Amino acid sequence: MESSYRRRTVRRRREEENLARKVIWPSIQGHSCPICFMDLEDRYREAAILTVCMHAYCIGCIRKWSNLKRKCPLCNSTFNSWFCKLSLSSREFRKEVLPLEGLTRHSRREVNASHLDARR
Repeated sequence: MESSYRRRTVRRRREEENLARKVIWPSIQGHSCPICFMDLEDRYREAAILTVCMHAYCIGCIRKWSNLKRKCPLCNSTFNSWFCKLSLSSREFRKEVLPLEGLTRHSRREVNASHLDARR
């Protein structure tokens, strides 16, 4: 008798394999990074696919872009995560979630304000 945990794990694994085969791989197949024009199919391990719109970029380019703004350069969709570290043989990938940019700016303002208050 199979446990419910095992069934959920197997089902989740199948869903991830389907996502990799039907959605992630077609996003990089025959495409290049729209920012630096690197061929993504040949260097798929260095690719990142935005989870919101499935547009693909090289990880270095989209990481730099995300430090400036969190909008897809192609369709202007707001994003906060991407799929990366793709393995075509095992159909595995990783979802990388970016830190909330609003909280970071707010935290910096609070730190700067507390330094100003301490000087008075």
